[in-house]
Amino acid sequence: VITTSGLAKQYLLPGWRVGWVTFHDNMYHSLQEVEAGAKSLSQVILGASHLVQSVIPKLLSPCSQIDLWKENLRKTLETQAGFLYRELSKCNGLEPFAPQGAMYSMVKFDINKLDLKDDLDFSSRLLQEENVFVLPGTAFGCPNVFRVVFCCDEPILGEAARRIAGFCERHAN
Repeated sequence: VITTSGLAKQYLLPGWRVGWVTFHDNMYHSLQEVEAGAKSLSQVILGASHLVQSVIPKLLSPCSQIDLWKENLRKTLETQAGFLYRELSKCNGLEPFAPQGAMYSMVKFDINKLDLKDDLDFSSRLLQEENVFVLPGTAFGCPNVFRVVFCCDEPILGEAARRIAGFCERHAN
């Protein structure tokens, strides 16, 4: 078993780039070469700044305030994810996927229901026409899908969903 984690995602600290990998190997040492390779790579890459390193013990120590903050964050993101999922589910030609632990949703669109060529066309025209940015799925090997984040407040998500719905209505076949 290989387990990875990090501070950037857990604590919403983009750019901190502090993470870890733990290896739980079996009695046959099946992961021995993988672990050796990971250790070798970790010694080549520059480490985190002193400031970042100094807060790691506090963040990883049991603390009711941090635990409460993380639980509130989890609930907020779950609520926002559900809200965006429900709103985008109403849009003609869109099929959102419920997120499972991410801060974004993947949304498939039906090119037979919309007069758009592909996810790149969808993304660029949505930005031009509605000022809503989504990441085209082609960027990570998923054509005719786009990724939309839901970290902002519900009123902003509602406005984005309204603009996406209007965009889909205008481009319906």
